[in-house]
Amino acid sequence: MNNADSMNIGTVAERSGVPPKSIRYYESIGLIQPAKRRANGYRSYSPLDMRTLAFIKRARSLGFSVEEVRKALADLVRRCRGDSRPDCPILDDLEDGK
Repeated sequence: MNNADSMNIGTVAERSGVPPKSIRYYESIGLIQPAKRRANGYRSYSPLDMRTLAFIKRARSLGFSVEEVRKALADLVRRCRGDSRPDCPILDDLEDGK
């Protein structure tokens, strides 16, 4: 991830709709990967991190528990190509509410 793609927790919270406190909680329980750290120690998030958080927010707003979201994310990871593409069509569709 280059610096142009990097977002701090406030920016990723605003763009994903997930409060910073929830983002830190999701990291602490392993629902999302821990954020990379900048030289100054601040968290640094990628566009994929932001999209994953938006998916989590959407799933939670539909009534899914944290554990159900964890199972759904694990399934999505298996179904995405895993190649060098930065995007995942499955997450695209779910993020957009389709």
